[in-house]
Amino acid sequence: MEVKFPILSRQVPDTEGVLATWFVSDGQFVKQDELIAEVQVEKVSAEVKAPVSGRIRLLAKEQDVVSQNSVIALID
Repeated sequence: MEVKFPILSRQVPDTEGVLATWFVSDGQFVKQDELIAEVQVEKVSAEVKAPVSGRIRLLAKEQDVVSQNSVIALID
């Protein structure tokens, strides 16, 4: 299951944001709806929750600039 950077700015859908914080470690088991990250676009921040339970593989690092709707992690 892909975990995507949420779309926070629909006016400019190709806007990039920052992956501010991971609350989990690479390889950690996460539960569905567990808070796993915080992201920011412009002055808006949002929480990212696990869409499913499983082991997470982080694809982006903290402070990476990421396009909205791009994959930031995988959960197996």
